[in-house]
Amino acid sequence: MKLAVVTQNYPSANRQMEGGFVRQFVLALSRAGVECVVIAPLSVVAPRNWPLAPREALEQAGGPAVRVLRPRYVSFSARQMPGFNTAMLTLRSFTACVRRTLQRIDWSPDLVYGHFLYCAGHAAVHLGSRINRPSVVSVGEGEFWSVQPFGFDKAVQDFRPAGGFLAVSSVVRDGLVRELAIPSDKTRVFPNGVDLSQFIPGNRTEARTRFGIAEELFVIAFVGHFYEQKGLKRLLEAVRGLSGVALLLVGHGPVKVADSDPVAFKGTLPHEEVSVALSAADAFVLPTEVEGSCNSVLEAMACGLPIISSNGRYMDDILDDDVAIRVDPMDVRAIRDAIVTLMNDPARRRRMSEACLRKSRQFDINLRARAVTNWLEDIVGSSRARMAGITPALGAHCSSSSAPETNSRSNRSSGVSTKKLRVCVVTTRHAAKDDRIYYKEVLSLAKRYDTVTLIAPSEKAQEFGFHPHVRYVPLQERQGLVGRALMVREAVQQLRRQRTDICHFHDFDLAAVLPFVRVLIGAELVYDVHEFYPMAAVLLGLPRLARSALQRSVAIFEELAARRCSMVIAVVDPLTARFREAGCNAVTIFNYVRQGEIGFNRQRQRELLRRYQDRKIILYQGSLSQERGMFQMIGAMRTLKRHDPRIMLLLVGELREPLLSQVNEQRTEFDLTGCIDHVPWVSHTSVFDYISVARIGLIPFLPVGQYPQVLPIKLFEYMVCGIPVLSADLPAIRPYVEESKAGLLYDSTSSEALAERVIQMLSDEEGLRQMGENGRRAVREKWNWGRMEERLLKAYCDIEGRFRRGQGIVAPRECEVTGLQRTLRSQMSQPGACDPARTQDTRGI
Repeated sequence: MKLAVVTQNYPSANRQMEGGFVRQFVLALSRAGVECVVIAPLSVVAPRNWPLAPREALEQAGGPAVRVLRPRYVSFSARQMPGFNTAMLTLRSFTACVRRTLQRIDWSPDLVYGHFLYCAGHAAVHLGSRINRPSVVSVGEGEFWSVQPFGFDKAVQDFRPAGGFLAVSSVVRDGLVRELAIPSDKTRVFPNGVDLSQFIPGNRTEARTRFGIAEELFVIAFVGHFYEQKGLKRLLEAVRGLSGVALLLVGHGPVKVADSDPVAFKGTLPHEEVSVALSAADAFVLPTEVEGSCNSVLEAMACGLPIISSNGRYMDDILDDDVAIRVDPMDVRAIRDAIVTLMNDPARRRRMSEACLRKSRQFDINLRARAVTNWLEDIVGSSRARMAGITPALGAHCSSSSAPETNSRSNRSSGVSTKKLRVCVVTTRHAAKDDRIYYKEVLSLAKRYDTVTLIAPSEKAQEFGFHPHVRYVPLQERQGLVGRALMVREAVQQLRRQRTDICHFHDFDLAAVLPFVRVLIGAELVYDVHEFYPMAAVLLGLPRLARSALQRSVAIFEELAARRCSMVIAVVDPLTARFREAGCNAVTIFNYVRQGEIGFNRQRQRELLRRYQDRKIILYQGSLSQERGMFQMIGAMRTLKRHDPRIMLLLVGELREPLLSQVNEQRTEFDLTGCIDHVPWVSHTSVFDYISVARIGLIPFLPVGQYPQVLPIKLFEYMVCGIPVLSADLPAIRPYVEESKAGLLYDSTSSEALAERVIQMLSDEEGLRQMGENGRRAVREKWNWGRMEERLLKAYCDIEGRFRRGQGIVAPRECEVTGLQRTLRSQMSQPGACDPARTQDTRGI
């Protein structure tokens, strides 16, 4: 296979620290039998490039020689000007330079490979399209910094023709799917690799002699650019005042190192000499805020150094508790404590060193090169098959997103479908960018269908754009009973215009109409049930007999409507069981969190950390109401203020009148103004910035109405952010908290019980950390949307089968019920579990 590698980061004589990992990977590909030509343009106006490297060179390391071309181009930097960013000129100049270079050498690659999104990845995709070859983009950017000057809308269009994306971590892959609308089947995760022949434990004494470091010092190594996000400034603060500790800093950058700092060595080194520097150290510390897949950490592991690094999810693919102490990268005290722990425990350092050497073998760069080569060959083979007019065989799994599609209309009478069906998702009560509806279900369906139509109330979210496979049809927002009825009528009219084949609808309002007008719509119906609507009557304040009659009427009507639908999707197993008992085809799609939805805004995080400096934040995020424990939280804060004035309750969510006035009155009456902070509303993606600064995440629901049966998404959002959960002891939540050991339960009717639990949790820092890690691990391994996505697509596969066969409703089938789900179902079926008359006085239900 012949590979053209386009990159802006390739080392040369005067830029030895830049792109060493790219050179190592290219040489490993060469050893794997790939013929590589590297095109690494140099800007003639960048001072750091001078003196310019030769235009052409040959490099070899155990395989065929790699031809390295360094053509010249003009960079216009990336400066924002009124209505224009000069990065566009730089991009055009770079791309034209790459195109001219390939034309000049008269060499035809099988695949064009770009390293990083802009400018190299863009040039690779553009070049591949020009010469009719597949292209692959390698992405190692933790926050897609290179996309920002161009905008994400442009990036979605620019990278759509690419044949594949090599992501260096799961976080990067999830970001590609979320931010750039890349189909997940185009992405593969290959963590970075390390050359184990070069990075090996060296002679400690000789290394220290070379760098002039005293034998008795405890030496901490830091390798990387001296940027603030890499954490060097916080590392310097952490070691100040520590006796017998010295830093060995390899790199350069804007962060200044003072003469008073305990630094034994500071400067740049050729990449092949970094292993010698690492051999002089006792530990490696990198408190980075964000990473793709950190090469310097892998190199330190290969040299047998224990690691202290970030507890962020971007490190999960390469670090575990055996090889690293993972801390909050923004917490100087935590970094300092980890350093002291390793310094005072030689036995632990020895165990971690042995574990690092074992684990580093998994990241051998030659193994990575062979795996990547096999994947690239598959892409080339598929591309050649398409050009030859050969359609790849359809996989056995019906829900595969790579199933072939044609454009002719399906023939219902014959039962043979020759195209993907048209799917429409409709809601009148939820926002267009609702987390479950859009970010989970619609985006999952967009992986299978060419176009998914979303009909939802108009909102500002549409300004930020939708996935290219999603067509948004807005509904005019109206208030009141009459307004909601008009919205339902408008939704039905829009559905008739869409000529949809499958209508996936949410909300009881639509259930009251759609199943009875399905002849007008002409579509299979999927009813998505978010909550126990009959139980909502408890919150209306009706007399007991009227409430009971209303509950019974709502339940009967809803079940009658559900029987007319092809499928019912419920958020918890008790709901599924209820509809199955009514004779419906029902399946549970739990509202688990999307692993890829965590996107922190580092600037906002830093602002929040400054705002709540030295405060112990107890956070609740979501809608605020009396039934959600509003006054119990205020009562608990009266006790907590006396115990520790640094404890603060942070409320993130909508608080409406008259409750807002009542809350403000109590804050003033009990002098809690400085102990309770309220943020009215933030976007769903921004809420994770607030969660990240909290010590504890609250779920204070009272055991009334439907809340004993509710499984709130905030439970998993707290877990995925790594903060412990303090939840009301309710049947739907209890099994998750107890099984994961990610938090504690309490009697939500008692403010004293809430205060006691908070004091108990805050007094055990190690316990807090362990519960946070348990929650993150549980979401990563079990309770994530990836598994629910498979179940959703399988359910649609069943509906497609019925649509094509022209048969009746598919017979209900028992879905997989895990041990946790069986526990939940048994608890929910206990006498009185859902009786609202008993919930006020019953602890735990």
